[in-house]
Amino acid sequence: MEKLFVIKVVNTSQVELKKWYRKKGGELYIVRLNAKGNGYTTVGYIDEECSIGHIEPYFCEVLTSFEHDEG
Repeated sequence: MEKLFVIKVVNTSQVELKKWYRKKGGELYIVRLNAKGNGYTTVGYIDEECSIGHIEPYFCEVLTSFEHDEG
């Protein structure tokens, strides 16, 4: 079982322009804790960049978490 989180993107006015979440204020994403435990990685792809996104905790609000069976 893997723990996943539902986050809401916040504090976007303070994000660098190059970050994918710069214009995503208020949007929700399902993420997992990254390997270092100091941020989050999206579970799926971000459409416009066609890549998996990483987001620092300061720029997201965790709304809930749940266990997911990877199998």
